[in-house]
Amino acid sequence: MKPSSTRERLTRELHGTDITTLGDFLYVLLANIEDGLLTAGFIPDVDYTCRDLLTAATPLLANSFATHNLSIATSYP
Repeated sequence: MKPSSTRERLTRELHGTDITTLGDFLYVLLANIEDGLLTAGFIPDVDYTCRDLLTAATPLLANSFATHNLSIATSYP
């Protein structure tokens, strides 16, 4: 097991996303959720997994498509 200081995030930075597409919108949601977890001090693959990110993102994605509100603010370090 890697020391926590060398663990990499589970999502990677993407450039040129198009949040009007399902895949890119989902990815941006996953990355934003992970940003919050990392800011809070969580450790990837120890405190959360890809499945946890998907579980958190799924209701947000479903609601966004149901309400036709495909907008999200993003920020990468």
